[in-house]
Amino acid sequence: MKTIDRKTSGVTLEETERVCKRTEDDAPKLGQIEPPSILGLLGWLRRALGPENLTAEEIKNLEWDSYDIGMPWKEFLHLKASTYDMGVVPFPDLAPSPYGALASAQPYQVVYSRQGTFAYQRRLLPAGHYLNNVNGKKIGHVAFDEEIAIPILLEQLHKRWTIWMSLTPQEIFTLRPGTRRAQGTTVIAGLGLGHQAIQVSKRRRVEKIIIVERSQELVDFIWDEIKPHIEKPVELIVGNAWSVFPELTADVALIDIYESYGDNRFATERFRKSCPNIKTVWGWGDASLG
Repeated sequence: MKTIDRKTSGVTLEETERVCKRTEDDAPKLGQIEPPSILGLLGWLRRALGPENLTAEEIKNLEWDSYDIGMPWKEFLHLKASTYDMGVVPFPDLAPSPYGALASAQPYQVVYSRQGTFAYQRRLLPAGHYLNNVNGKKIGHVAFDEEIAIPILLEQLHKRWTIWMSLTPQEIFTLRPGTRRAQGTTVIAGLGLGHQAIQVSKRRRVEKIIIVERSQELVDFIWDEIKPHIEKPVELIVGNAWSVFPELTADVALIDIYESYGDNRFATERFRKSCPNIKTVWGWGDASLG
């Protein structure tokens, strides 16, 4: 899926969320899954263009809400930046970088993995700058009353940097349904910034967590920042989720490896059928956009 350049606000879907991630090497190919409705997808993308960013006067006069991790989704969320709890933020002492491409950051504002495939920064989002906040077919938007540093993990693919994960409200809202299903032994596909693993570990019904991450480089880069904050016994497996999951026994599997948000239910169903010893399988972005 291509990103959309929002020249009115400077926001792209790539900048707000992971709409252009790579898949696992042997994930279902396009011809193996039912494609979404083209007209429905185009309509969804048009809605995602969203409103103009807020002016200084609008920022001053708006009533701003305090953030709560359990707060309901709304089409428009206007949040107090001082209340936005992203949970554990890796490399918390890293200096924030300007809003914009990675190339605009100074060396002291970026951390790179040893082989240079991954990069991490805390990118400053301007006050009143709208981000997309998707909930299934519904397109919402969220802005903050003050400038705020958003943690972003990027991966370099074909000499281009692509956002792999960012701790925006959309990321947190779209992971919540999976986190709420966690219990017993819960398996998570995809390490990312560790947000879901940490949130799952806080749930009383969870006894053990197994994380499957395909990139040893990412594990070496960020695992030490995440592991101390996981509150339940945890096992980390480096491998391909499509190959590893069928060999596992668990109560719940949370899949977060898809290349885009929406219409992932066919791939999740393939996971479900190939994992007879996992009772419940949930996939990020399973909602139909058509």
